[in-house]
Amino acid sequence: MNGSNGKLDIVYLDFSGGLPEEAEGSGKDRSKKAKEITARVAKDLFLPWETFREVRGLVGAASKELSGEIRAITSADELGYFLNPQGEEWIIRENAGDPVTQFYIRHPKRYHSNWLINAKSFHQFIFEEYRAELVNYCCSHCPAKKILIYKSVCTGVKLKGGTKKIYAGVSSAGEKTQVYSVSSETSLRQVEPLRRYLWIESDVRQGVDVLKEGGTLDLCTIQDFSFDTSAKVLKRIGADANLAKTFQFNIHIEC
Repeated sequence: MNGSNGKLDIVYLDFSGGLPEEAEGSGKDRSKKAKEITARVAKDLFLPWETFREVRGLVGAASKELSGEIRAITSADELGYFLNPQGEEWIIRENAGDPVTQFYIRHPKRYHSNWLINAKSFHQFIFEEYRAELVNYCCSHCPAKKILIYKSVCTGVKLKGGTKKIYAGVSSAGEKTQVYSVSSETSLRQVEPLRRYLWIESDVRQGVDVLKEGGTLDLCTIQDFSFDTSAKVLKRIGADANLAKTFQFNIHIEC
């Protein structure tokens, strides 16, 4: 999935207990450890959560776990490495007796691996990001006169890597929902391509690029927005179950 690491990294912010003992030590020691690990890891490799923390010199700083798949960020130093792309204030548990009311999910793509997104709006955020990239690629890489994109819940498909091209015989449950539509008597005004596409896979790229000299394209692609994370965990963190599914996208382009 262009740098995704399978299951989602889910965290909550818990400053109720201070730093665990194993997190203590000089900054020089942690920096040395970080350099040693960084030397072993390729620059463009998406780092699993634990390796990410080691590279950042944060060994032991998040030893708490909740339900086995949900971890805690337990210090301002560790939280300082992350950004909230929605501009919201962090919700932090400060008293050990208080319930955990807010979870965050790390962005599943390597390029934004320092983004923590509110779990309740995570799937809508990622869906809109995916949709925007899909529309931009179609509009910026061919002289289209008409573009239609529909989505539908996909069943009977076992994904490996999250996204792939699909053909006849793949069943869809429910009706198609239009997610984008635009048409013009003349070629649409082409938009500037994005500097980087995180979600556009080779099947879409190859299909759309064929239209540079004109033509018509009908293409299907699918994306698993559950990211192989169990429904039980998604419910526990308040994620949007309506979008945490595998969707089929039908793309129709006329040039």
